[in-house]
Amino acid sequence: MFQLQLQVQTIHPEKGITSSRAWTSKSFVKNFLHLLYGNLITNTYVYPIDTGGTPRNNASSYQTSNLLKCPQVFGGSRVYTYYDYRENFGEDVGIQVGDGVAANTALTYTLHQKIDHGVGTGELEYSGGFFGEPTIDGADTYFDIERIFRNASGGSIVIKEYSIVVLWGDTSSNSYPILIVRDVFTEEIDWVTVANSEYLKITYRLLVTV
Repeated sequence: MFQLQLQVQTIHPEKGITSSRAWTSKSFVKNFLHLLYGNLITNTYVYPIDTGGTPRNNASSYQTSNLLKCPQVFGGSRVYTYYDYRENFGEDVGIQVGDGVAANTALTYTLHQKIDHGVGTGELEYSGGFFGEPTIDGADTYFDIERIFRNASGGSIVIKEYSIVVLWGDTSSNSYPILIVRDVFTEEIDWVTVANSEYLKITYRLLVTV
């Protein structure tokens, strides 16, 4: 069995964890299968849509590789796909959060209302993120993708949607952010409030149970 799990925690710098929630994600989108298909089949076209809404196709001679891996450049015209944890990519890739509640479709390619990086009203500071090694625990094998945010906006911020965005392209200077997961919660009981000065920790766990 394959699962994607989502855990969301708020953390006060002095009081520690102030809330912790967990769900089973149900929201891989079509882009995920495009990139996975490209990893499995060589010399084939794939057409993911970037977070700006533009379709991005690869030449049939290209081969996608390294889905969700940390940065690794192969050179030439080879297509690569990876999750990037470095701060210099900022809010454009990795785990993202938002406060929109529009429903998903198979063609969802971006958050409904992404919360921007910064310290202004309604903004969160995005850290670089973390990508864990595969771990075996009994019948379970998993790895974690994490990101920590800080609220220095001066007010509380309510989180209603979450996503994972990877980079996809043919060179290190010609790559595009592609959303592969979006979880959205329309019920207020599932919303997470991050108070001013609190941290928000998001963990996505990809889990296989034998």
